[in-house]
Amino acid sequence: MAANWKPRYVGMIGSKNNLPRCCKRLASELGAERVDWSALYSPVGLDIGGPSPDEIAISIIGEMLALHYGKTGHKHMRLPKP
Repeated sequence: MAANWKPRYVGMIGSKNNLPRCCKRLASELGAERVDWSALYSPVGLDIGGPSPDEIAISIIGEMLALHYGKTGHKHMRLPKP
């Protein structure tokens, strides 16, 4: 991985209860100062209401496209920084 590489979207599948535990572990393994949470989207995807795997995939792609095109207001599924 290049040192200057910075992703714009990192999606994490998981519950809202699991996110703080996973982030705490990641920060302890990498060093808290090295972790940039600004690209983390969890739970991943837009809340479009569909429970099937296909619909979840569409919601994730929709969220990624909204970010790509600079749309705002799509971050309703994002949790606050851990």
